[in-house]
Amino acid sequence: MLFRKARVHEQTDSYRRGLVLGLTMAEIAILIIFILLLALAALLARERTKRETAERDLAAARAQAESLKDQVSVANEILGGQDIEVFIRELVEARSEAAKAAALAEDVAQKDRKIREWRRELAELRSQADSNSELLARTLKAEEEVRQWREATSDGAETNTPGSVSEALDQLKVLEPLIEESMGGDIAAVAEKISEIQSENTRLTGQVANMRRLLKGAGKGTEKPACWANPEGKPEYIYDVALTSRGLIVREVDLPHRQEEKSRLPLDQVPLLSEISSTRFIAATRPLFEWSEAKDCRFFVRVYDETGATEKEVYRSHLRAVEGNFYKYEVLDRAFE
Repeated sequence: MLFRKARVHEQTDSYRRGLVLGLTMAEIAILIIFILLLALAALLARERTKRETAERDLAAARAQAESLKDQVSVANEILGGQDIEVFIRELVEARSEAAKAAALAEDVAQKDRKIREWRRELAELRSQADSNSELLARTLKAEEEVRQWREATSDGAETNTPGSVSEALDQLKVLEPLIEESMGGDIAAVAEKISEIQSENTRLTGQVANMRRLLKGAGKGTEKPACWANPEGKPEYIYDVALTSRGLIVREVDLPHRQEEKSRLPLDQVPLLSEISSTRFIAATRPLFEWSEAKDCRFFVRVYDETGATEKEVYRSHLRAVEGNFYKYEVLDRAFE
């Protein structure tokens, strides 16, 4: 059978209506399916990439979870069952206290340097005094003879004769200029200077010891060292303060070895053994507070509660007045007597 080549224009109208751009509906359908397959392949490739990325992230997360689990295990061993929030808070506080301790350590170093300077100056003065020991001994002997004669004559006795006293006075007249020349100043002034240096040296030694105690127990509520501290670093109290219903009563603490230092402190305005108001207490002790600020230290006092059972707010109000100028230790096991 002979087939004749079909031509579009020779086709019937119904056949021509099944063509689009020269393609049959079947061909167009196949083309659309092919395009959809390509798009599906692209989507599958993208999903496969996402899945691989997710699998990698999952593996990393699992590794991190294992690492965190190990860290949690170690942290639990360190915490010993303690709450993590409490531990973190304590850690933050510990860092703060460590910073304070570092600053305190620097203060200790400065005090140590100052003590060494005072000791060098004291050693120089002592060496000057030692080089004139014979003159000093003769001067002291002469002064003692004069003193004894004055005491004896005031009592009507005559243990030292006028002649010996006259001789002692003559010795004083001769020896004092020699000593003053060799020491570069008046005897009384040199002696006063030596006494001040010794007192300051003692104060700074105790202060450094107290600061070292603070370093060991940093965060106990006191940032400055005690102005008065014993060689072991424990604070020495300058006053006992009773807090009463109507005010405060101040009493000196008996410290015989601090009498000379106390004589140089601004204590004249502090009324003793009389009940005063909080306002007057603050004003009276302000000069002592300013003295301690200049020395970068703080005086300690012992506080006694003499208020009534229902007057705790009064007690706290008086206590704030004390804390303004002093560090305090609250005595709870005995009364103010």
